Amino acid sequence: MKNKSFDCVEMMHQGAEKVYKEVKGMTMEQELAYWKQQTDTLRQLKREAEEKQNKANALVDLTPQPPSLRGKGEHGRFSIND
Repeated sequence: MKNKSFDCVEMMHQGAEKVYKEVKGMTMEQELAYWKQQTDTLRQLKREAEEKQNKANALVDLTPQPPSLRGKGEHGRFSIND
């Protein structure tokens, strides 16, 4: 049998246990506030990741394309319709 360096199921169980410990004993209102905060945090992380990706994509768009690709789709790239 192969040794796994990453166990997805184990990670999922650890995450569930962490959340359980954090919300254990909370009222419904407190738990709703907890989940709202977690959702807001995740949305912020997603926005930051998208901004970082957009900046990386902008740098790629500035990269000169070989002459054989110029005029093919947007920014010198082939498009699905080409």
